[in-house]
Amino acid sequence: MDTSKSTVASAEENKKSTGDEARTSLDWAGTYKGILLCADCEGIETELMLHSDNTYMLSTTYLGKKEAAGEKTNGRWKWLDGYNIELEAVKDGPSKYFVTEGRIIQLDREGKRIEGALAEKYVLGKIK
Repeated sequence: MDTSKSTVASAEENKKSTGDEARTSLDWAGTYKGILLCADCEGIETELMLHSDNTYMLSTTYLGKKEAAGEKTNGRWKWLDGYNIELEAVKDGPSKYFVTEGRIIQLDREGKRIEGALAEKYVLGKIK
């Protein structure tokens, strides 16, 4: 019997029964920063401020491009469930994130976690 799968299942059931989820148990409001993977540049310097009133400010700069002017987006965000959020004003890129302790993880356009060798290139760390 694979005990690792049963341990994960038990942890998930415990979270469901106790209401223990990012939305209610983490200090998620704050500023997250990092350099995300970019298909045609050196990286996307990203800063995302999540406010407790469900507003946000997203600042991105495409590194290594001559016209690398920064871009800022303000808007509202919403919880999709106890762990995932969506930035409502983002139209031309990924808008969903998984919230965890001290960091948020950018999800793909379908809202799934990116796995494999490049997974850590989609993480923003909390700086304040």
